[in-house]
Amino acid sequence: MKKLLFLFTAGAMLAGTACTSSDTTTDTTTDTTTETTEVTTGDDMAAGGVTTETTGAAVTMTNMDDPTFISTVASSNAMELQLSNMALQKATDAKVKEFAQMIVDHHTKASQDLQAVASQAGVTTSDVIMPMHQEMIDELTNYTGTGYDEKYMDLMETAHKNDIAMFEAKSMNATNPAVKDFALKLIPTLRSHYEMATNIEDTVD
Repeated sequence: MKKLLFLFTAGAMLAGTACTSSDTTTDTTTDTTTETTEVTTGDDMAAGGVTTETTGAAVTMTNMDDPTFISTVASSNAMELQLSNMALQKATDAKVKEFAQMIVDHHTKASQDLQAVASQAGVTTSDVIMPMHQEMIDELTNYTGTGYDEKYMDLMETAHKNDIAMFEAKSMNATNPAVKDFALKLIPTLRSHYEMATNIEDTVD
């Protein structure tokens, strides 16, 4: 009788341990899934994060497919144009305003070129600005005066750093030839913009 009682008790303990182990596995899996679907915004963009809520897959600045690249570039262009048009009105430093005008000119042309590339790739772009880019626009609205100039140039540094990462990766892994050519063509200009933004930001810091 004692032997049967011992076996029953041991069996119950094992069953309880198995249930606990199963629950822990479930919780860990859930947490991991949640982490991979988080939206990366703001300063974290510099690390190469891009939102992927719909798929639950981790997409970065360097591994996005052609359609995602086109959509992200369209959003980034719209963000940089909006920030630069604002800077033309609110910036106080002459060099900052000159830079803002150059960005408006160059990214307006880049947006037109992107439309042609999207058409060749069979991708439809929209005017919707992604949350991570909208966050950067919202940041600038909190600044005025010389603080505005410094923040605008800081955002231009971040934006072009991300652009360079996207374009360099796409120049090597694009599926569509038109997308590859577009990326290769813009890299020198983006690098120039980044260097200028860095130099000007240092002068208004």
